[in-house]
Amino acid sequence: DDGEEEDVIAISMTARIESRRSPESERFAALNREATQATARSYDEAVALLYEAKAIKGDYYDETRLAKFLQHAGRLDDALAEIHWLLDRVHLHLDQLPHLNAVQRQSLRVSTLVKIYDAARLICERAEREDLYAHYVARRDDYARLGEKLDTLMSYD
Repeated sequence: DDGEEEDVIAISMTARIESRRSPESERFAALNREATQATARSYDEAVALLYEAKAIKGDYYDETRLAKFLQHAGRLDDALAEIHWLLDRVHLHLDQLPHLNAVQRQSLRVSTLVKIYDAARLICERAEREDLYAHYVARRDDYARLGEKLDTLMSYD
């Protein structure tokens, strides 16, 4: 130490991040919260709230929650119709992501299909429909294997 004092400069920084969600996004989130609370009273009420939330997103609704709630409400046919509605629209979400390369796009598609088929499997398991359960498990497993192969391809990028 040469006896000189060093000046210490303290810098304090505060960052504030604001996220502004659209009124539609806020309403969608509120309806989902309300649906969760409604399950304590009635799954039919919760389903009605989720249909309202789905209407906000339209064809871009991509949640398996409505299908699961339909099954809880004793509406298996409606639950499976919702699963198939989701399966028919998987491509719509990918069209909004033009920055992905072909392997990334397929990987996302496959992981989404695995999620949907897994929800279908759970719905059929709860409904004790072993015949349908086996079908959805097989489809989920097929896509999961494909997803593993795509993951391998992505690791070479």
